[in-house]
Amino acid sequence: MFIRVALNLVIICCSTILGNQIANGYIHRVRELRTFQMCIAKLETEIIYYSTFLPEALENVGKTTAGGIGQLLCDVASNLKDKKGVNIEAAWQLALDENKTNFKMTYEDYEVISRFCCQLGTADKTTQKQLFELTQLQLYKQEKKAEEDRDRYEEMYRSLGFLAGVTIVIILF
Repeated sequence: MFIRVALNLVIICCSTILGNQIANGYIHRVRELRTFQMCIAKLETEIIYYSTFLPEALENVGKTTAGGIGQLLCDVASNLKDKKGVNIEAAWQLALDENKTNFKMTYEDYEVISRFCCQLGTADKTTQKQLFELTQLQLYKQEKKAEEDRDRYEEMYRSLGFLAGVTIVIILF
């Protein structure tokens, strides 16, 4: 009898933890998009106003940013310095591929970032400033979508995890 109760609790706890992990992905996506917006603003300051070279600007921003996004920026800077990428686009793509598992972003989020990366450092300051503003706007829209998804799905997955565990326990025992 004791083993049966213990197994029931283990099943319910595991499914609840799984539901919480899925729900936390929605929270992390919003956080990552906000962090990336902050990094874009810092990059804009470094490149437009301080006239810092792109690899150094990426490294400076990457060092001041915690988490996977900071690591991504440092990897891009490293790829540019080590000439691993033929151009900025290849350096970004290589770094994104290496760090993709560290993020909870969707395909649309990656598209916004990829478009930004392809055009970064390829034009004059005025055009770069417009690129930064456009990317900030696009990331803001993605953040709003992510918040809507979080509001819609977070509680559902938390409840679903627990209820799935209870259902499995009822079916099995």
